[in-house]
Amino acid sequence: MLKKGVIMSIFSSYAVVMEKGGQFHRIQLKEDMQVGQGIFFIDEDIITYTSPRICKPSTLVALAAAFLLVLLPIFYTIQVPVAVVSLDINPSIELLINKQGVVKKIIDKNQDSMKLELKGLKGQPLERALNTLSEELERKGFKSVEDFILVSYADLKGNSLDLGGLLSVYMEESFKNAHIVYLPSDKQVYTLSQKDSISLGRYSAGILLEEKSEDVDFRNMDIPSLIQYIEEMDEESQTDDWDDERDDVEHDVEEEDDIEKNDVVDAMNNLNHLGNGASTNIKDKINNQNKDKDKDKEDDDKEDEIKDKDKDKEDDDKEDEIKDKDKDKEDNDKEDEIKDKDKDKEDDDKEDVIKEKDKDKEDNDKEDVIKDKDKEDDEIEEKDKDNGNEEEEGDDSNEEDD
Repeated sequence: MLKKGVIMSIFSSYAVVMEKGGQFHRIQLKEDMQVGQGIFFIDEDIITYTSPRICKPSTLVALAAAFLLVLLPIFYTIQVPVAVVSLDINPSIELLINKQGVVKKIIDKNQDSMKLELKGLKGQPLERALNTLSEELERKGFKSVEDFILVSYADLKGNSLDLGGLLSVYMEESFKNAHIVYLPSDKQVYTLSQKDSISLGRYSAGILLEEKSEDVDFRNMDIPSLIQYIEEMDEESQTDDWDDERDDVEHDVEEEDDIEKNDVVDAMNNLNHLGNGASTNIKDKINNQNKDKDKDKEDDDKEDEIKDKDKDKEDDDKEDEIKDKDKDKEDNDKEDEIKDKDKDKEDDDKEDVIKEKDKDKEDNDKEDVIKDKDKEDDEIEEKDKDNGNEEEEGDDSNEEDD
């Protein structure tokens, strides 16, 4: 239904409008809006974040802008997951995240997902985890330039996390060329999907197909075909809603005699803005934010490069220090070796001196023995000689007696 109001204030991603009767609404920001301006708007322009229909990337951009341009309060770190993000590529994976958007648990939903190294995702912020997952898929050969990805998400604790807005930005950064469809869900559907042992995305798709009486094997259908069914159904639904909205506008215009022709044109332009997605102003802001993120990443890379160089230099210095110590030790060892040789030589010299002294003493002893023996022989000879003389004298006396 066509509504009329006055713009009370304008923020980065939305405008606050006071409707006739005093009711306030947040509506999608559009070009040339000014405070105090009277405008016409419809229910689809009102930002509620509770629409159950399939979220396309074009509509999620506006939601992402509203979330990214508002400062998040600081939460205490908790371990209990408050939301789930389901990705069917194939492989099929579910990420349970806490209130701070950090991955707390990874669930494999099929055989292909078990082939991936996913333990490293735990403890990472959702944005970094999706980027790491993209790299792992490419490394294991599951990623191509024409990927089809079914993304579903659900708030498990009533924390009103803007998962749709976050995912639309994070997924486009990590899976730049992929064809992505988003299916918002809730805790009840997630519980049912767990009991049925299939991913939240496939189960949510199955609910949509059943509502449209589509007899499709959503459990075993490949992801590209499943996404094609979902998009065809969504296009038909949007076309019907679009026709209904135009009929309502035309009906309201006929009943409101005080609506001027230019105001009617503005109202129709509002509908066209709705059909085309987020306004150029919001898109420009998101593009600027993406550029800022790229610049921050570039700065981080440069800082990491400097740190790596500093670390390499520190490692080189440590290596040089170790080499110097080794060289000093080697020099000390050589010096000790020389000292040992000198000491050994000195000991040998001393031993030689002692040996010579011992030899001289031995020679002297031998010489003394020889001298003593010679002296003894001389004494014996002299005694013998004396004895001979005495015998001769005895013989002479005997002769005289005779």
